Amino acid sequence: MKSKKNKDYLVFTYPSRLHLTKEGKNILHMVGLFLSTVRNDDYSYMVSHYRNDNPIPSKSERRKRLMEKYEISRREADYVVYANSDQYQLVLRTSKENIANWNKEITRLQKKLPSLYGVKKKNATDTIANINKKIRKASSKSPSCCFGGSKLQRKITQNHWDDSLREDWDNKRLFLYFMGESGKKCGNDTIKLDSNTGELSIKISSGMQQALKLKNREYVLGEATIKHGKKNVQHSIEQRVATTYKFQWDCNKKEWRLHITTRVEKKSLHKEYGISHIPGRACGIDQNSGFVSCTIVDKHGNPIAQREFHHSHSKDIQALVHSIYLWLKKNHCNEVYIENLKSLSLIKRSSIGSAKALNRTVNKIPYYTFSTLLKRKMEICGGKCTKVNPYHTSKNTKFWKSEKYGKTIHQKASYLIARRGMNLSIVPRCIRQSPQDNSVCLGVSHSKNGVGLVNDIHDNKISNDSVCSDL
Repeated sequence: MKSKKNKDYLVFTYPSRLHLTKEGKNILHMVGLFLSTVRNDDYSYMVSHYRNDNPIPSKSERRKRLMEKYEISRREADYVVYANSDQYQLVLRTSKENIANWNKEITRLQKKLPSLYGVKKKNATDTIANINKKIRKASSKSPSCCFGGSKLQRKITQNHWDDSLREDWDNKRLFLYFMGESGKKCGNDTIKLDSNTGELSIKISSGMQQALKLKNREYVLGEATIKHGKKNVQHSIEQRVATTYKFQWDCNKKEWRLHITTRVEKKSLHKEYGISHIPGRACGIDQNSGFVSCTIVDKHGNPIAQREFHHSHSKDIQALVHSIYLWLKKNHCNEVYIENLKSLSLIKRSSIGSAKALNRTVNKIPYYTFSTLLKRKMEICGGKCTKVNPYHTSKNTKFWKSEKYGKTIHQKASYLIARRGMNLSIVPRCIRQSPQDNSVCLGVSHSKNGVGLVNDIHDNKISNDSVCSDL
């Protein structure tokens, strides 16, 4: 992925409960049904539990429904349905072309990987991971589309207000007549949330009010209970930062939920939650069943502090991450290295039989949730969380016999994970420099074909001089 400037803000999404009034349910149903008729692709989630997953109606059916139910003229129905559907299909094709180009770039980098070494190979691997992340995001949700926006208006201006383009722009702007006031700057439907009382209200546009035959312009939908992030949401509303509200039906609990998405500046987050970092310090985390072991080391690889954090249930992950954050803040460390356990598949977990191997499956800690929350927490405090390869970190603990590296295998494993993240060797110097381990053990084999050199499998070593004299 091409290098780009770091964003000066972080995006947060807070799911919250929504207690709708009877009138609010009716309004939400009517608005969602109308918008799903106009643009079925974007607003189908608002009425999915009412439609019982019925097939998406065709353009002619949607135009007929608009004319019969909402008493819209044929001209308006054609422009609303056909013009906007064509533009939305154009956005879909553009998104598919982007995904195809990203896949070509991944193929090119993968062919180039065997010839790369060192930093270049690491950068290419990171680029492939980032492109895969973009592909997953683009494939998981429908692309956003602005109808009758400034992009089309700029094309009209560049072509000196060509009549055909001007007419096309006016036709697409008809859709905004139903979404909001097309002549005003803030013309879309407005959802307001009072962060103190939790009251949620909606402002209906004049076009939609006329189509739905509603008496009032504003309605109170209900009350939203914000469990997490109330302070950030309140700050965003007061500072008039763009906030997105998404209504989602919970099929399990049979209730509505409100997802509030807002952004917070990194400066304010670092000022409140930042960690005063001592250069060179890093923390390695070894994840186990029921607890995690953490070790903080300095720039020379010497352990400074060690601690184990226990948890009883998977729902304690948020409290677990907060406890680790407080401990890191106390020891002035904001750089964390964790094991990359992505390759541990469900099939592999089910085939494991021994108790030691079962512990490696981390069956009581959801790895994805833990790594995601820890990474976001490090972003908030101005640090970073990096995944490293845990290969041989547990096996090499037998070489670190001193208690200063940890009393248990898991503490020593967390120490070695920190060393792996700092690009230090996970084998002690005395073992690396031992001639017994680095030399090749040769022996003499006597057979009918003569004398030859073979690998000696016994403990006694045969020097090269004695081998040559025997030959």
